[in-house]
Amino acid sequence: MEELKKHFPDNEENYLQYMEESAKKSLYLAPLMNYSLSSIIDYVRPAMLRALPSLSLGRNLNDETSRFFTDPDLRLAFSFQVRNMGMSPYTTPGIYSIIPFSEFYYGLYHPVGGHNQILKAMAEVLQENGGHIHLNAEVDHFAFQKNRIQSFTLKNGETISADHYVINTDFAYTMTELMQEKKITANQKSNQKRIFFQYIYDVYWIR
Repeated sequence: MEELKKHFPDNEENYLQYMEESAKKSLYLAPLMNYSLSSIIDYVRPAMLRALPSLSLGRNLNDETSRFFTDPDLRLAFSFQVRNMGMSPYTTPGIYSIIPFSEFYYGLYHPVGGHNQILKAMAEVLQENGGHIHLNAEVDHFAFQKNRIQSFTLKNGETISADHYVINTDFAYTMTELMQEKKITANQKSNQKRIFFQYIYDVYWIR
C-alpha cells in the first residue's frame, strides 16, 4: 500500500475496492474449476448460475481494470500478467482479472532451485504411482477411438498404450501436427489457420 501511495497517490481506495470485488469474484468462480464444462449440464448448474454476474461477459481485462484505475500505468500493473500467456488485455476476457488479483492477494512464490523443481516433483509422484516417463522419444502421432487417445506412435515406429496420458508438447504443435491421424474437424481446420503465441510456464493455485 505504501508503494501504491508513493507512485500512484489517491488510488488507495480504488485498490481496496478492486481487491474486495475481485475476492468475491474469485469465490464464485472457484467452484467452476471442478467441472469440465464439456456438457450442457455444467452450464446450468447452480454454481454456474450464481457465478454469471462475475464472468464479466462482454468486457475485456482492460475494461475491468479501467473500472477502478484511470492511470494507464496502473491499469497495466493489474493486467500485464496475461501477456505471459501471449494474450493482450484488450482482447482477453474480463474473467481473467482473477489472475492479477491472485498475485496481489496471495503473493508470488519461487521454488528453491528453480521452477524445474516443480516438474521434477511431478515426475517423482507419477513414477511413485506406477507411471512411466519416456525420455528422448519423439512422438509422431496419436491414435484415437471414439474421440479418446488409445495410443501414440514414436518416430522410430514403436507404439505405446497407457491408461492415462500427460501431453507436455506445445498446444499449437499438438493440435496441428500430432492429431493428424484423427479425422480433421472444422475446429481443427480453424486451429490450422490461427496464429499461435509462445507462453511461459505458470502455475496458479486458487485457495
